[in-house]
Amino acid sequence: MPVLAIYVPNTVQGHQNLEHAIKTRRWGFRKDRPEYTGVEPRTLVLIATGYSHSTMGNSPRKQPEQYVQGSIARIMVFRAESRVTDQNTFHWPDEVQERQVKYPHRLTLTPLYEIHNVELAKIPFELADAFRYSALTQGAGRPVLDSPFTLAIEQGQLPPEVSLSLSQWPEDLAGIGAYLARTDNSWVQTLREQAVAHAEIAHWRPVGSQHAPLPIGPGEPYVFARTPEPGSATGIRAAVGAGVFSGVSRMLLSELWEWFQLECGARSHRELRTQYATRTGAPLEAAADPEVESLLLRDVRFFSETEELTVQVDESDFVLSGGRYFDLGTLANEHPMMRAVLTYFHPTADDTDDEVTQLVLTRIRGQAKLVAPRLGQGAFRAMVSEAYNHRCALTGEKVRPVLEAAHIKSFSSGGEYRMDNGLLLRSDMHTLYDRGYISFDVDRSLMVSPQLREKFGNGDWLYSRAGTPISIPTKAVDRPNLEFLEWHRDSVFLGA
Repeated sequence: MPVLAIYVPNTVQGHQNLEHAIKTRRWGFRKDRPEYTGVEPRTLVLIATGYSHSTMGNSPRKQPEQYVQGSIARIMVFRAESRVTDQNTFHWPDEVQERQVKYPHRLTLTPLYEIHNVELAKIPFELADAFRYSALTQGAGRPVLDSPFTLAIEQGQLPPEVSLSLSQWPEDLAGIGAYLARTDNSWVQTLREQAVAHAEIAHWRPVGSQHAPLPIGPGEPYVFARTPEPGSATGIRAAVGAGVFSGVSRMLLSELWEWFQLECGARSHRELRTQYATRTGAPLEAAADPEVESLLLRDVRFFSETEELTVQVDESDFVLSGGRYFDLGTLANEHPMMRAVLTYFHPTADDTDDEVTQLVLTRIRGQAKLVAPRLGQGAFRAMVSEAYNHRCALTGEKVRPVLEAAHIKSFSSGGEYRMDNGLLLRSDMHTLYDRGYISFDVDRSLMVSPQLREKFGNGDWLYSRAGTPISIPTKAVDRPNLEFLEWHRDSVFLGA
């Protein structure tokens, strides 16, 4: 049975599509080719990325004999579960963004494992040249006849003459991952000095930074990687701590300090502004209040020096996207990234025996499948504000200092910090809502209590708006929960 070889370019878009393929177990091609008719269920599919050559550059445009003197950072091993069929739905990130089907010829895959740092001279010439061909033809797949090498890969047994790292890929964890993120060392040190567990933090960066969208989802582990010191070995990152990813939000620098204080990695607002100027390489004028993008995390813990683990990475991941996503299903328990996740979730465990591993991974699976993940207080304010486009849901007010994230079901009554329990309201509307003078009906339209006029002889604007639906977020999961709105009408609203 032939093996299908594919090469993915070492670009932001290439990395996005590859990580999406790993999570969704699907691959696609731009053009149909006669050789794809030989792809059947159980065909071995090898997807490679990260080609480099020590003296001749990283372009695949070389003679085959020159190309095979280089190496490939990753080869992902899949088993085909279908033939190549035509589909016309948007699937990959660039298809969704451009609203155009670019890879209509698709097949379903099951991930098996991953091989790292492959010297092409040590694998069959035909396979290495197939990767070169794919790189030169925009990712076209090229069949290669079976060889002892590919048969060994299919069986998960690497030939003894090839020194490669192999990671088993348990199917029950495929699609659940962890992100290893580049961090500023001074930012890490500031947070570490507090010597406490952090309920939430904001891992921020200036807007406009050249980063690809994160492949990580709410509830998945987010691991911090120390930035190497100048002159240190490349391709090695130290994992220094971890947390649970909540989401991404843009906010003003002043809001970042107001909402997170020390948990943004600065000791004062002034120091935060200095950090911003350092990261952008330009002075910040006194009146400037630029936007930043914050990656919001909760339950953060930094490792002790003895717990720190080194993880081998492709440095281009950090240049192109700010980090590397690992599918936990691709990693053996001994892999440093898996050990970092295990250390975070089970800090007292010195090993990864089956009982501990099962406990930890069950917890990860549960986190990653949350529909409405729990947020910290600062993340709640930030993400509700962004979901409502920084405008009051009722009045449309967009002066940000007077906008507040209101709980639909109050925190004191068991309401949680979660998106569907939030409304962005102007501060006076927030007060009226909390005191029961206004509420929202089952269709999310405004209700106004008659007591507002009876007690204060005012409220004409609100009465004129009664029955009008409020503005709601674009994403359905962020919209006001009807059950929580009902609670407010029954328990707080002064209806009579």
